[in-house]
Amino acid sequence: MSEDVKTRILDAAKRLFADKGFEATSVRQICEEAGANVALVSYHFGGKEKLLFAVLDSAFPGQELYAEIEGIADPVERLRRYVEGFMLWSQQESDVQKILMQEIMLKSDRHHLLGQYPLPFWQRLRDTLAEGREHGLFSFQSLKAAMLQMMGTLLYPKMVPQFVLDLFDPEEVTFEEQIRETQQYILRGLGANTTESERGSG
Repeated sequence: MSEDVKTRILDAAKRLFADKGFEATSVRQICEEAGANVALVSYHFGGKEKLLFAVLDSAFPGQELYAEIEGIADPVERLRRYVEGFMLWSQQESDVQKILMQEIMLKSDRHHLLGQYPLPFWQRLRDTLAEGREHGLFSFQSLKAAMLQMMGTLLYPKMVPQFVLDLFDPEEVTFEEQIRETQQYILRGLGANTTESERGSG
């Protein structure tokens, strides 16, 4: 029962922090949403801020996933897997991504601590780009520029306002097709030989 209550509180906090923002969400609102006693937030988590970090702890992949992808020797295929993994995570944990963006863009009192969550992923992505360029698999000039452009490609779709989306007719594209198109777009932008890499992964 205790774990069930903790899960309900975590789920409610995730939804409300994403919808209303951390500052505008009260512990009472979280507990009403979760059907839990207000005192349980302090009992299980030690307060609202620690609850926020517990939400993030529960949402980010562990070292097992990184170890699996790091075991891929080919930097092109490794990059492809990182892009796929990020997009799958972003779809599954869209509320958490929204929370992080809000906190970082608003430069909250906590934003300098939140970098510990996404930073390992971006560091591994940077290292993969550098390794691929060193082996002649990517042909970009600036590692920083390539990295920032790739981050924009992965992050910006979640930030596009509805009035921009309204410019386009609805498309019946599966999420798997979106992943493949994003992989190809990024790899071509990096100057990778996508024909070779597609044959290798097919």
